[in-house]
Amino acid sequence: MKILGVITARGGSKGVPRKNLKELCGKALLKYTIDSAIHAITLSRIILSTDDPEIAEAGYKYGVDIPFMRPAELAKDDTPTLPVLQHAVRILEEKGEKYDAVCLLQPTNPLRTSVQIDACSNLLINQEADSVVTITPIPHNHNPYWAYSQREDGALYLCMGGKSQYLVVSCFHKLFIEMVPFI
Repeated sequence: MKILGVITARGGSKGVPRKNLKELCGKALLKYTIDSAIHAITLSRIILSTDDPEIAEAGYKYGVDIPFMRPAELAKDDTPTLPVLQHAVRILEEKGEKYDAVCLLQPTNPLRTSVQIDACSNLLINQEADSVVTITPIPHNHNPYWAYSQREDGALYLCMGGKSQYLVVSCFHKLFIEMVPFI
């Protein structure tokens, strides 16, 4: 199975300006994700989708490919992640590249490891799943309203009911993602 790793890092963060280039323990946030992706053996190709020349330059320096610059209309505060991934896949398909699955790698999750990426890829392949989502246990002091539980069949549902704030999508052939905020 050919899996495309897409690192999404726009330049216009308002909450923490330039957050993808900010250092955490002496290393740029973006570099954590790139290093994990590069060491994952299940990813066929890794690209960086960005609108920002400085982030693109850092991506090249850290060893990842930037085959295009993301258009400004896909780098706004309210831009959902799905169109960003669709854009990346469309551009690569126009260049003759085809992938069976896409792995979303957001730099705001710097503690993700290559082992975890490979475990998700293998789960996707071995279970013939449409998608795989990484989750983490919630500490007791967090609001459980947005917590998910897993049924015996592996499906996720909101613990407290209500409409999910996350959109888990299955597009292209297969897609596995981390948590994608539904805006």
